[in-house]
Amino acid sequence: MIPILNVLKITFVTGNYYSLRIWKIEFVDPLFALQDFLLTLSLNRTLLLGLIIPVGIAFFAGKIFCSFICPYNLLAEWLRKIFPGKGRVYPVHSRRYWGILVGWLILAALAGFPILYFVSMPGQIGVFFSDLIFLKMVGTESLIIVVLLALDVVVFNRIWCRELCPVGALLQRFHYKKGLIVSYSEMDCVCSMNETESPCVMRCPIHINPKSNKIYPSCFNCGECVKECYFYGEALKMNFMNLTANLTPRYQLRKEEPIKKEEM
Repeated sequence: MIPILNVLKITFVTGNYYSLRIWKIEFVDPLFALQDFLLTLSLNRTLLLGLIIPVGIAFFAGKIFCSFICPYNLLAEWLRKIFPGKGRVYPVHSRRYWGILVGWLILAALAGFPILYFVSMPGQIGVFFSDLIFLKMVGTESLIIVVLLALDVVVFNRIWCRELCPVGALLQRFHYKKGLIVSYSEMDCVCSMNETESPCVMRCPIHINPKSNKIYPSCFNCGECVKECYFYGEALKMNFMNLTANLTPRYQLRKEEPIKKEEM
């Protein structure tokens, strides 16, 4: 979108997913800034100022960027509709999740070149479209996007977003535990207890069980499970600073009327 706006001489927004400017407000990917620090061992004032808004959003809402802004997630969801895959549910291993992030950072520090640049899928996709529009060509690193999407969607059932992505992991690291989260009330649940048959589980784009009390750090607060639960007792809700709210779908997902607890 940004390259197209720039081609049309609309320049109030410039940049890409690594570093973005809207008017005079800077937005910097925290992973990009951290990689710069690991390579230079110095703090860049511009990068630090650009971190304020992204880190602030992550603090209150977790890695909500992944669910509503990240182009990789959008492409992966489109491909998942073409290649549905198996309805398998994956447990969340927080130690492994954070261990992988530490591994990425150690690799970045030892490599001596910006290796995280190549595994930041939002940044890579943004650069891909910029090169395509402005240069009429794309770099060979764009093959990483194609290969990763193919393996992630067709073979490994969204493992990149669920466990491996360093961009989402670093954002989640800033998440305040009383910020935006998905909460579950077992007493209100009226749907199947079988993981692979539960509607909210089947709705989850990264194949985790929203009814588990261990969905973080993998969950990126997209709210799809909460919308689905609207029809099954409203046991799942979005919780922010101990305030809860339902997410009512704008469209009828099912032909049945919402289940009322008193009918059970």
